[in-house]
Amino acid sequence: MKNKVILAVILSLFFVAGPVLAQGQEKKIDLPQLTPDQKISRLAWFQTNSAVFVISFAKAHGMTAEDLGKHMIDMWAGGWDTNKGSPVRVIQAVYRNLALDPTFKMEILSASETEVKGKMTVNGKGNFSAGMYYGVSFAEYMRVNELWMEGLASYLGLVWKSEYDGEWSSFTLSVKK
Repeated sequence: MKNKVILAVILSLFFVAGPVLAQGQEKKIDLPQLTPDQKISRLAWFQTNSAVFVISFAKAHGMTAEDLGKHMIDMWAGGWDTNKGSPVRVIQAVYRNLALDPTFKMEILSASETEVKGKMTVNGKGNFSAGMYYGVSFAEYMRVNELWMEGLASYLGLVWKSEYDGEWSSFTLSVKK
C-alpha cells in the first residue's frame, strides 16, 4: 500500500510538473514575413514541383507518360467543360493557370473564334538545369505537359499542336474539323 501511495505521488508530480516545466521551455520563434511577390514565387515553385512529383510517382509505379497523360485527362478534363469548342477561352484559362509563375510569358500571334496561335515560355525549365529533377527529365516533363494539352484539347473538340525551340513553345489551338 505504501508503494502505491509513493507511486501515485510521483505520477501526480509528473502530470502536474511536466506541463509546467514544458511551458517554461517553450521558445518564441519569429515566422518569416513574406511579401506578395515572394508568396507568388513560392506558389510557382510548388506548381512545378507538384507536376514533377506526379510524374515521379507515376514512373515509380510503372506508368508511362502516355498512361499519366490519359489519367490526367480522365481526372481533370471535365472541369474545363465550359470552354468546349472555344480556343480563345481555353488559351485564356491556360494563361490564368500558368501565369502564377511571375517569369511566365505568353504572346498571342493571331486569334479568331476558331484558332489561336501563340508562343509561351515553359514554367519550371530552370529546375532541370542539372539534368534530372527528382528523378524526372525535362523531356518527360515536357511530354506529359504535351499529352495533357493534346488530350484536353481533344476532349474539348479542339486540336493542340506545339513545337518547342529550347526557349519558347509555339502553339496552335484550333477547332476540330
